[in-house]
Amino acid sequence: ILFAIDTVRWAVAVDPPTGQAMLVLEAVSGIVVLVWLWLYGAHRAARGLGQTSNLRRLLAAIILCVLAVGLVAAVFGYLRLARLAIPGVLVGGALAMEVYAWVQVTIGVVAGAFRVWPLRLLHMVQSHRDLLERRIYRLFLWLAVVAWLARYLDYVGLFDPASSMAQAFFNTRFERGSISTSVGDIVAFFLTVLAAYLLSAFIRFVREEDVYSRTRIATGQSYAVSSLLNYSILAIGVVVALGVLGLDLNKVTVLLGAFGVGIGFGLQSVVNNFVSGLILLFERPIHVGDTVQVGNFQGRVRRI
Repeated sequence: ILFAIDTVRWAVAVDPPTGQAMLVLEAVSGIVVLVWLWLYGAHRAARGLGQTSNLRRLLAAIILCVLAVGLVAAVFGYLRLARLAIPGVLVGGALAMEVYAWVQVTIGVVAGAFRVWPLRLLHMVQSHRDLLERRIYRLFLWLAVVAWLARYLDYVGLFDPASSMAQAFFNTRFERGSISTSVGDIVAFFLTVLAAYLLSAFIRFVREEDVYSRTRIATGQSYAVSSLLNYSILAIGVVVALGVLGLDLNKVTVLLGAFGVGIGFGLQSVVNNFVSGLILLFERPIHVGDTVQVGNFQGRVRRI
């Protein structure tokens, strides 16, 4: 209702006294509604009917402070500040409701898609439908936050300055001798490594849930394929991340060679164990799930 009133005020373009009075009315009404919601939530929490999170309290406190500043500015005639504060809160709330509705509709479509052919035939959907819906909902929620922030900054006229500041920050360079990199390159490096890790984890999840269960591949062989593919994706991701970082791959090769020599001398047992594990994965003399007896000790192979 307050957003509708403010929209009418903008559309009519009323004279300063009337516009000032409407701004005061909007600020007072918003403060009253927020205080009532705060007290109502505290009353329900005291009766054990619900609880209010700390994030909601913090958000309500920030909005109350902004409305209070807008109210004081409107009363004393600082209409530019009042127009920035009070309509900013109302528009931000309306945009938040809009993007939240889009998130709810989208996650509803996804949940419905998981219950129809052909997605409902997937084993990972049958066994982990709730987990998949929660992860997708969290992803859409983060995308909604980014979309809301961009639209809100554009409304208050701060999108271009914020974009310029972010671009200047990411272009900040660090130079040390012949090494030169920027904040954006460092962020891109970590995002690339994270994307490689998430891709590897997702591919492993799909293989274990829907590929291996539909084939006749043995447990040990499937584990070997998963491990080798995981190492390959992570290695490719690290190489791509180093390229994104702006490093010369020829210099990286020399550095890795020297690093490998140092590992060979200092961590021989660790490297031996790792190489032995790779040999076991390739040659498969034993598999995951096999029973092994050494002397009086007997056990089952769980991981190579």
